[in-house]
Amino acid sequence: SLVSDVPVSSRGREFNLVFMRNHITSSPTHRLKNTVIITAYDRAAVVYVTNKQVNQVSRYSIAFNSFIEFSVTLDLTIFNNGIQNRVLHILADQDISVAAYQSKSGSMDAYRALPVRAYGQQYVTAQYSKGISHTAFAVVSSENNTTVTLRTKSQISYDSQISNSNTPLNITLQKSEVFYFRQFADFTGTLVSSDKPVAVFANITILENPVNATVQENQQLLLTCSGTGYPSVGVTWFKDGNVITDNIYRHAFSGSSELNITSASENDRGSYMCRFSTSAGVLYSTAAE
Repeated sequence: SLVSDVPVSSRGREFNLVFMRNHITSSPTHRLKNTVIITAYDRAAVVYVTNKQVNQVSRYSIAFNSFIEFSVTLDLTIFNNGIQNRVLHILADQDISVAAYQSKSGSMDAYRALPVRAYGQQYVTAQYSKGISHTAFAVVSSENNTTVTLRTKSQISYDSQISNSNTPLNITLQKSEVFYFRQFADFTGTLVSSDKPVAVFANITILENPVNATVQENQQLLLTCSGTGYPSVGVTWFKDGNVITDNIYRHAFSGSSELNITSASENDRGSYMCRFSTSAGVLYSTAAE
């Protein structure tokens, strides 16, 4: 937040969490896991966690100087643009801290949530895309009838409105509602202002890295490495640092992001990685063995 009249601390008694899509895959929720960790400090805490999408409330008791960890339903993961109630609301009778994690094979997103009392009314978002990934932002309200004004660096269209750096987009949120927007663009520099305190989240949709795998000889080995880009994404696979060429007797490329070794042998043992490239730049995955 650009302006704040309260000390910024990660401890508080009320929080709002969102889980934004942070990966590219043909099966968005495959092996996806959303996790929350809540920590109590010098006093035991009673915590109420509300899934705002279905209005389901869970009660937890946390001893002093200890924590709890629990998974969050995948239905709360935000995939579609617009106003929605995919928010996890947390209320405690003592000060706590809250951390959120979203994990999937080859990628993880995590943050330490700020309490509602630390929310602000003016923000600037920062995301890093390098031209080969989507970026996204989310705005969560802390009070009813909150007017939010957006001035986006990249032009967007929503609800018959067009927003850019010169033309604002105005939306109205109720308490614990979230406005989410994601597209292939760089939203760094987006200005968010509101008449009541809000929280702002920002992320990028990264590539899905290949993961370590072990197979028996003559079995199939399928490695996946997914990403997005514009105008187009070129994918190059490497084994032990050397480019893999398409050999119909050994490898079959199933689409641009899968390496299919139809019958594995000892010669296939090694370290595999992929490279995504566009006119804007290149991005390398981590290696899988």
